Amino acid sequence: MGFRQIGGIFIISNDKDMTQGKQIDILWKAINKQGRYIESLEKEVAILKKDSHPPVFKKEQCEDFNKRLEAVEAFIDNIQLIDKGEFN
Repeated sequence: MGFRQIGGIFIISNDKDMTQGKQIDILWKAINKQGRYIESLEKEVAILKKDSHPPVFKKEQCEDFNKRLEAVEAFIDNIQLIDKGEFN
């Protein structure tokens, strides 16, 4: 058993059992399998690109929303404290 390089790829070969043609067939099968995998990934990327959209809000708007939300939450917390009689 030894290593043999075919097309820049090293493969393990048993010179008694495998001819160069059979090794090339094995390599082509592996290449075809990888090609099909790449094609499936490209299809998934195309679907994601089609379904994606630019951000709805800018970063500054999100920060403003967060400040407003904090104010609303504080207001609601104060109302809950008043309802419980804990707010002075």
